Amino acid sequence: MGSNQDIQSTVLVNETPTLFEEIRLLDDRIPVARPDVFPSRCVGHIEIKLRGGGGYTASGSLVSDYTVLTAGHVVKNASNQFHDIQSFRFIPGRNRAAMPYGVYEYSEMRAVNAGHSRDWALISLTQAAGFRTGFLGTLAKFPVDRWTREGDRFAHVGFPGDHRDEMWVDEDGACTGIYEGRQLITDIDAAHGQSGGPLAIQWFSGDPRVCGCLSWGPNAAEDPNYFTPGFEDVKTDVWMQWLCDHFGHLHSDDRFGKSNTALFAADDMGTVGMLPNYELPHSFIEDTGPDVRRFSSRFTTDLLTPNRVRINAAKAKR
Repeated sequence: MGSNQDIQSTVLVNETPTLFEEIRLLDDRIPVARPDVFPSRCVGHIEIKLRGGGGYTASGSLVSDYTVLTAGHVVKNASNQFHDIQSFRFIPGRNRAAMPYGVYEYSEMRAVNAGHSRDWALISLTQAAGFRTGFLGTLAKFPVDRWTREGDRFAHVGFPGDHRDEMWVDEDGACTGIYEGRQLITDIDAAHGQSGGPLAIQWFSGDPRVCGCLSWGPNAAEDPNYFTPGFEDVKTDVWMQWLCDHFGHLHSDDRFGKSNTALFAADDMGTVGMLPNYELPHSFIEDTGPDVRRFSSRFTTDLLTPNRVRINAAKAKR
């Protein structure tokens, strides 16, 4: 048997290599610098698990102390039937693992998912997330094509799937048309996971207003993207009507009902946002975290820090 020195290196040359094109999403989204400050903290990450297995994430915004606006397809299937939801979590102001304002469950929801033309949901939380974060004002216009004629500039905020657990924003967009007489066609960039996130005007002012929620888009991230406004081609059975007539008044301590009483003027409808309620204490659902932690409570208790070493040494001398 020969020695290993008799085995020599050899070479293989690929005469016809395949050149793979680098795939990049070129769009106008940027990360939100401070998700934990107003108004960004009024936007939340939605996590849903289904009883049949699987789950998904989406985005939503607080439009009253208890009420989240999101897309209908987040909670309903294409047949307009509610998903069999095992668990629902709304996490306002999330920034990766940081959940500074807690985690919230739902108590009631109303939604419609009629393909691409009707797609909204209002979700009432079991606790008032808005006491800690504040909530956003809203604005609806009728007829809906006024959004294309009146020169409003929009921002869209959400939690895209290509940037996991991070809040991103497209800061400057416009309504370029109306889809099927109901939805706003925009030049906003958005990706999977941002569904339900708010389309807002005056985002960087002291009075941001939610005008719609993200419904769908044909591309991976680039525009166009389509949003469901508060008024569609009608003013009934739309999210603005249900917010003002029902969801904003479900809870007696919801500040929406005290601040929005007679705001209907001609064909505009607006509601007023609020900063956090600093006067009332509010407990929130504890985030239990993953099933397996790096340090268990027992390990942390028994961990030999320098101070514990000194204490143990002193005890040994007694």
